[in-house]
Amino acid sequence: MTNGSLGLRHIHKRKKRGDFPHKNKFKSKYDKFMLVVSVLVPLVNLPQLFKIFLNQDASGVSLISWFFLSIFSFFWIIYGVLHKDKPIFFMHLFLFFIQIAITVGTFIY
Repeated sequence: MTNGSLGLRHIHKRKKRGDFPHKNKFKSKYDKFMLVVSVLVPLVNLPQLFKIFLNQDASGVSLISWFFLSIFSFFWIIYGVLHKDKPIFFMHLFLFFIQIAITVGTFIY
């Protein structure tokens, strides 16, 4: 079997990631902005987590939604590892743990 018969004819080596931050001024600022975003996104979920565990009340919280969000974050973690993309990896790693905690809290309460 050739690569073409497997539908793999477009696979090529991923280009090596350039310098961080990027040499282009706009891209450099955007790279730094995305690092901040990768820290802030998981923090946005903390109020929900605290509400569940401090009040011991998960009414109005969808167990199914948080469960699937944690599964999707797991896939993003793998993507971040495969592509050596630290902002994606760390953001979704933190999100995964927070979302699992919310899922467990929703299941318990």
